[in-house]
Formats: sequence, structure tokens, C-alpha cells
Amino acid sequence: MFAESVVTTKWNRWICVNWVFLLSSFPSVLSFVCVATVLAQSPAWAESISADSPGAMPRPTLTVRVQPDAAEIGQLLKFYVGAVFQGQVFIKSANAGWQLWVQGSPITVYRTEAGAASHTINVLDGSIDLSAFSGAKLYVGYGRTEAEMLGTAGHLQRVHTIYNPGTTVGRYRVNTRGLWTEFERRGWPNGYYSGEMIRMFNQFDQELQQNSLNGNFPGTRASSTVGAEVGLQLDIMRGWGINSITVELRTSDPTYVPDGFVPPGCNLPPSLGFQWPQPTPNELANLTAFFDLAQSKGIRIQLMLNNTHMEENPRTNAQTWLGAILNVVKNHPALDVVSLGGSTHTTDTNGDGIGDACGIPAEPPLYLGLASVPAQYVKWAIQYGISLGVPARKLSAEAIIGDFFTDSQAPAGPDNTDHHQWSPITILKGIFDSLSIPDNQRTYLVSFYEHRKCATARNLPCTPDIDPHTWAEQTVQAVRSVVGDNGPRIVAAEMGVMSPIESSWPAERALESLAALMEKYGIDGGNYWTWTATDTANDTSPDRVGEPIKRRGVDFAYNPVQKELVDLAGFHLTAIANGSFESGGSTADNWAGGGTGTITRFRLADEPGQPVLPSRGDFALRLTTGSGPNDAVSTTSDEIDVSPNTSYTTTANLRFLWTGDASVGTSSTSRPQVYMMVRYFGGDGRPSTVRSEDIFRYYQESGSANFGTFPISYTAPSDAMTIKLEFGAVRNGLAQLVTLDVDNVR
Repeated sequence: MFAESVVTTKWNRWICVNWVFLLSSFPSVLSFVCVATVLAQSPAWAESISADSPGAMPRPTLTVRVQPDAAEIGQLLKFYVGAVFQGQVFIKSANAGWQLWVQGSPITVYRTEAGAASHTINVLDGSIDLSAFSGAKLYVGYGRTEAEMLGTAGHLQRVHTIYNPGTTVGRYRVNTRGLWTEFERRGWPNGYYSGEMIRMFNQFDQELQQNSLNGNFPGTRASSTVGAEVGLQLDIMRGWGINSITVELRTSDPTYVPDGFVPPGCNLPPSLGFQWPQPTPNELANLTAFFDLAQSKGIRIQLMLNNTHMEENPRTNAQTWLGAILNVVKNHPALDVVSLGGSTHTTDTNGDGIGDACGIPAEPPLYLGLASVPAQYVKWAIQYGISLGVPARKLSAEAIIGDFFTDSQAPAGPDNTDHHQWSPITILKGIFDSLSIPDNQRTYLVSFYEHRKCATARNLPCTPDIDPHTWAEQTVQAVRSVVGDNGPRIVAAEMGVMSPIESSWPAERALESLAALMEKYGIDGGNYWTWTATDTANDTSPDRVGEPIKRRGVDFAYNPVQKELVDLAGFHLTAIANGSFESGGSTADNWAGGGTGTITRFRLADEPGQPVLPSRGDFALRLTTGSGPNDAVSTTSDEIDVSPNTSYTTTANLRFLWTGDASVGTSSTSRPQVYMMVRYFGGDGRPSTVRSEDIFRYYQESGSANFGTFPISYTAPSDAMTIKLEFGAVRNGLAQLVTLDVDNVR
């Protein structure tokens, strides 16, 4: 049981974490200080040690005043000045200045003098440029001996944290964090299709106007122009940290032919792309406006240009269509990369020499081999783009990865080079090689959908079968082995879970898996398929249940996969010590307990089917309230560096489940609950005076017998330099104990 009185004081906790971990050569001191952190009944901070306002960066000054206890006046006192930066301790002496502390050596005394009512310590004199030391924590301590300084409450205090406004503490998990995007025509059963969206970009949409007038947009603003509605949806994406979208344009026909996607016409309606072979002036002008809008939101575009006339030779029409579009976007700052895809107009499926099926306007069929028509078209299109001034790194094609059938080089028909299937990533590399594009100027676009290994085996023997995550990891390793590690960029133009979606591997699990693998193997990131379904039928299809981020409808309601996207896209803390609780004994290292109840580190891997992903680790932390009806229990992390006025996303996998709460559906601090809390601290270790904490509460209706993903977003106050994360469970009168399992805090 954790008694509420046995709670680690905030600054004394720092002694154990930041000084004593380096004083391991003094076991008696270590033991003494750590016991003191639990038993000290003194105030949380040393009010006897205070700092004046520091001078301006990059050469700040800092003066600290020490007021010893009355009983210490007249006694010979030693004063100490130290700093902790990136895991190293520096000690300042009056003669030698700042020196790296060597493990096993005494702490150098800054000066020694008889205790008086007040002492002034010159910590920083403005002689050192501290621009490169943002995050360094400065401390002042005093005592008759080193042990007294370390072990006596009120005798050691953090006085300041160096902050360089030109640096930001934190990290993104991957560089490219995005969505394959079909913008929704809210309140309508389908649309906007990409060609339709751009063609109508500056028009007033009467359907949007009418829905707004009819009050069909409760709690959300509606836009009357298509461009404004697109901007609204981009704002939501950007608020999560999205910085990339994939937009597809196909070689479309001037008119729509109902049921016309059959040979020989293979009609592609104008709503799906730009007119072939000559895009209209309106399409090209609005394309610029759309790119301008994306740029204003801080979002870059992966532009899919899918041509279903690859076989045409000479490529006059292809040059007309591609050239018109590339000349519009080639110098636009919103352009990330152009993907050159599509297929031949028709394909011969039975080998009789007659095109009996329409070519698919999607990833180019590079599995046909380097000598095939699609591969030669991609090579020509990259060359043509370069001739127009598009950088090579912005020209690529999608390679489907993880397909067991094609990667196994299964026998195939006459359209395939050497009559067998080819690994698409190998063919894409062959195209780059044939064009002599340097590795550091190559962008390998991949189409990456998770599935079991044998799901794409077709008629090939496939044993043993492998789960989606393991197969995805082997796929990434195979891609790396092909393209090498000499600077090429690997990014997913589209990624997700293969349809039909299996209940055992839903979209949210696939995206969590993909994110972990990309982070692990240095993949640049990718764009998740998809923002929203193109129509209601796809949105409600049993084969694609839960796949889109946004559910179709006027409101902004989301599927569970949205939480994984927020986690992937958000700006995270640089590091959370022992965030998956892999280190410790019965309790977890780097986490301190409080309240009344039990806190137990347990082996999650002993449970069947756990962990659901290796990235979650083998251990988790369980908090259970005490037997009292109003008992609460919590665990708090070590301090974590942040930057002021900076927004962060922190995510945890939580598991909790109870019944019997009579107030379901209401939000109240008096309800039984579990919570995540962010506590903010200033540069001197004291609570922020702007805002001391943010708390995120979860009630009975959010619980599940399985771990769920819970991302939180918060902004550090203007005076915050560090935070602590706290997880807790609160009974608040519930008849049963409240248990919270916490894992994979990131």
C-alpha cells in the first residue's frame, strides 16, 4: 500500500535521479540520499535558495542568494555549484571554472565561508556562450559537508534551466506524416473525387450551402466554396501534425459514360482526374490554387499522375498531359514528389493478343519486369520530368511491396519480362540505375499494406504463414537490402491494411505496426490510406470496416484508427525514461508511486496474445486502488524536458474496465475514473505559475478488456521547462476496486 504521506518531494526526487546516479562509488551516500527522498518531511523546494532573473541569452548572467538556517549562521559552510547536461555532471569551482565531474571523485567546493544571513553566489557571469547548452539544469547547494548538502532537505536546489529560444525540445516519429486524401463533400453520398475537387475549387457548392442553411452542420462550420471546405479539412489534419497528403489525378475522358470502364473505351470520368491528352485551363489554374492552399497550411503534396495510355508510342499525348501538369507544379514549394503510375489502356488476360480488360489506374505494374511497357514508360517519364527541370528526387513511381506472389517471381505470361513476375522494388531500383540517378537523389515510393504473408500467395505454396507485423518487418528488411542505406529516401505514398480487413488485424493495429517499423528502420514515413471513403458504399463495406480516418457525414466523427494517426503525426517528447516499464523489479524504475493502493510491474508477455506488437515491450504497470471507497493511486514519471509554448502529443496504451457507475454519459471529477496528467515545472523546478497541470480523464464508457490507444495533446505554458507525467486511478465511491494497466508511454 502507498500511504499518501510517503510521496517523493519534487526537488528531493531530483537528487536521486540527477546527482546520485553518478555517485555510485559512494554507496553509503547513495543509500542515505535515496532514503532521505522518501522520508524527508520538509517543503518541496528550498525556499532558502533563490535566483535573480537571469540575463539574456546567449551569454546570460545568474546570481543566486542563499539564506542558511538560523542554526547554521556562524558555522563554516561549503557552497556548491553544479549543472546537469545530457547525462553529464559539471561542477564549478572559483578558480578553475566549470569542469566535468569524474565519477568517484569528491564534488568540488565552490567556496567556503562562515554562515551569514545571506550569501550571494555568482553562478553565471556572462562569459560563456550557452547557445549549445539549451536544457542544461543549474543547481546550488550548501552544507557543512558534502553529505549534508546532498542529504539535508532545503540544502540543494535547482535554480535555473538554460533555454535557447532557437531550439525546440522534442521529436517527430517520422518525417512524412500524412494521408491519402479524397476530400469529403460532407452531407453528400459521394465525392469529392480529386479531379472534381480541383475543377470546382473556386465554385460555390450549392449542396454545401443548402446543408448549412438546413442546419445540417451541428457543432461544426460549413464552407460554401469547395476550396474553403478543403481548407477546413486540411486545418483538422494539420492540427494533428499531418504534413503530407497524397492526391491522385488520372488521365480522364471529357465525358462520363455509365458503366463505361470496359474495353475498348475504358472510360475514366472527368471527376477522377485531368482531361486527356490536354488538361483544361481551368484544371491547371485551380491546381495552382490548390497547391497554394496546401502550402499555406504547411502541407506538402505527393501527386499521383496515373496514365492509362502507357503503350502509346510516340508518347506525344503523354508528353502533352504530363508536361502541362509538371510545368505548373515543378517549382511549387508544396510539391513533395510526383508518382508516375497507371497502366496500358487495356491488358490481355488470356494470352490471345487481344486487350480484354481495362488497365488499372493505380500503381504501375512494375512486377512485369524492366523490359515491360509500364517500366519503360516510367523510365521515360522520369527522364522527361528531369528535362523540364523537376529534380530527380521529386520523380518516382510506386512499388508494391510485401506481395508474396510477385516477390517469388512466379511464372507469368508474355507481357512479363522473361515470362515471370518481378519484385517491383527491384525494378524501380533498376530504372534509377539505368538513369544513373545517385542514391541520395532517389525517392523510392512504396505501396505498403499489411497482411499475412500467405494472403497474397495465390496459387503458390506458402509455408509457414506469418502474422502481418512479422511479415511487414521482413518486407521492410527486404526493401532495405535492395535499395541500400546510402541516402535514398523511402516513403509510403499509401499504406494501411489490405482488404478484406480481418477482425484480428484491424486498421488501427496495422497503422501502429507500420509506424513502429518505419521508426525502427529509418523509413521516411508515409501517407495512410485514407482520410475518408469516396462514397457511402465504401464507408460501410464489411471488407473495409474501420479503414477511413473520418466517417462519412457532416460531423467530424472518426474511426479508432484516427488515434494511431494522431500518435504518428504528433510532436512527441524527446524521451520518456522507461516508458514501457521494461526496467525494474516489482515496481518500475524512473516512476514513483503515490496515493493508496498497489502499483505492480508485471510481465504482460505472460498473457495469451500479448503484447499485440513487439514495440509495446514485455512488461506493463498495474495500478489498483485501495479498499477504501474513495481511495486513489498514481504513478509519476521522472522529469522530462520540454520547450515553452510548444505543443506535444503523448500516447499510452491503457486497459481498464469496470461497471456500476450510475453517471455514465456525464463528465465529472467526482465519477470513478482513470486519468493521465501532465504537470508543468519552471526552470527552477517549481510548478509553473502560468498553469500547473493538464488532466485527461477517462470514465467507464471508455474502458475495454483490451488495451486501447490514448493520445493526449497539450501545450507547455510559457514558463515550463520540464514536465512529469502522472497516471492514476480513482474510485470515487465505486463499489469495486479500479484497476488501470499502463503500457508503452511514448
